Amino acid sequence: MSKRDLLERYENACMAVICEYVRIRSLSPIIASQIDPEPTNQPQKLTFDLVGYAVDIEKATEKALEGRPDLQRNWFQLAFGEPVVAAPKKELFLRCGRLYIARNLAPSRYWLRDRYAHRRKP
Repeated sequence: MSKRDLLERYENACMAVICEYVRIRSLSPIIASQIDPEPTNQPQKLTFDLVGYAVDIEKATEKALEGRPDLQRNWFQLAFGEPVVAAPKKELFLRCGRLYIARNLAPSRYWLRDRYAHRRKP
């Protein structure tokens, strides 16, 4: 795998995790019930699983960006859709993306690991 491919993989993982984190943090812990014939219109509530996932993201991000408050600031700029300079963004993707992949924090991987946990041999 080339360096460019690896950076792209880290970037994709990082952006997927950041987007999911922002979505989770925007959910309300309390949800009012509504009668709607379209079940897809029902708002999602903040569950314990989602809170646990957000905490896992926070811990991994804290570890990846330890001692780099400038990159922590860049992480939040990305989360809020603000522009980030290319050089710090690349370092952010390298640090966070690598750890997110190692810890299976990409949303598609994170939820699959729980689904198939019963298949693992002790």
